[in-house]
Amino acid sequence: MPTFEQGFKDAESAAATVVKTADAALKAAKALKKATVNGDLAAMRSEAFKLTTTATAVGQAAGNVEGAWPFSPEIARRR
Repeated sequence: MPTFEQGFKDAESAAATVVKTADAALKAAKALKKATVNGDLAAMRSEAFKLTTTATAVGQAAGNVEGAWPFSPEIARRR
């Protein structure tokens, strides 16, 4: 069984992945907004694809956060 320290490291790493992917999604959303303002159809398609891809990655990364903490609430209370 992993240690609490390892559990915290894994949870921190999972949270950092969420932040990284959310930042990428935000960057794509801002670029998409800029492309719409400029009327740049090619950039709109490209950035919309990036946004969809990164938004999916954010969801997957967020789903991994809960699983990164390996201890049940009962075990955590005993420590």
